[in-house]
Amino acid sequence: MTDVLAAPAGRGTLDVRVQAIEHTIEHLVLDVASVVRRRGPRAALGGAYPRASVSIEGGWASADVQVTALWPTRVADVAAEVRRLVIDAVEPMVGVQVRRADVTVHVVAPRDDELPPRVR
Repeated sequence: MTDVLAAPAGRGTLDVRVQAIEHTIEHLVLDVASVVRRRGPRAALGGAYPRASVSIEGGWASADVQVTALWPTRVADVAAEVRRLVIDAVEPMVGVQVRRADVTVHVVAPRDDELPPRVR
C-alpha cells in the first residue's frame, strides 16, 4: 500500500502559539547592540528581561517588548532597532505579521564582567 500525500495547501494549517512568538522575540532582540539578558526585581516570579507579550487579532500580532540595555546608551536608538527587528524579522520566522511593537527600554549599569578592560 502506497501513501500519497495531499497537496501542501490541502494538508492543514500551521498554528503558531502565542508563547512561541514571545520566545522568538525574546531571543531575537538579544542581537541588538547593548541589549542584555537580566533578571528583574521580581526574578523569582519570572521577572527576567528581555520579555515579550504578544496578542493576535485578525491574523496579525501586536507585541509589547521590554528589554534591558547597558548604560550609557541612546535609548531612542535601542527602542527603534528593537521595534524594527521585531516587525521585520518575526513574520519570516513564524509566519505571523507583527504590525505594532511597543518597546520599553530599562537602562542598567554594566556588571564587572560586562565592562571593557581597563588600560593602564
